[in-house]
Amino acid sequence: MKKRDSIITIFILTTVILLVIVFACLFVFYKIKPGLQKLQITQEEIKKQNNITEGTEFNTYRNEEFGFEFNFPKDWKIRENAFGSAVSKFNLVIEPTNIKYLPHPIRINILPNDWIEKVTKDMIESDRLSVDGVSGVKYKELDMGLPQIEYIFPLGDNKIVIGGKEQYEATLNEVLSTFKFLK
Repeated sequence: MKKRDSIITIFILTTVILLVIVFACLFVFYKIKPGLQKLQITQEEIKKQNNITEGTEFNTYRNEEFGFEFNFPKDWKIRENAFGSAVSKFNLVIEPTNIKYLPHPIRINILPNDWIEKVTKDMIESDRLSVDGVSGVKYKELDMGLPQIEYIFPLGDNKIVIGGKEQYEATLNEVLSTFKFLK
């Protein structure tokens, strides 16, 4: 009889422990689920804040503060303030999401005019061009041994540098062909 009572007691204790675990898991799941919804809302708010409009083949990035917009491939992403700089007023990097890539494949950087004058002394001017009615200069340079292409345009009291690694020139040209100055 004692053996039977101890088996029943063990069975009841095991059942109670399992029920407690199940209820604890359900409680945790329902507590975390609203957090996931908050995370999704936050990501949507970030997209709105960054002014990224999704399209079928391209997304559009719009920056009201500095007054420009451009399209970029849907399978690429944008990271604002992607690299530290003591002189940069704003920067962003456009990166592919589906392949491995070199650091900062395409970047946009807003810099003071006097800084650009110092930096471009050592660069080779290769062409002059106009984008959305704004005249600019194309430069080629080596950065850490990698060929770079830089397009520099006036932007108020600053310059906007649109550039990247030569390997990504086709995508850089797509971005540049859709670039608009809003101010």
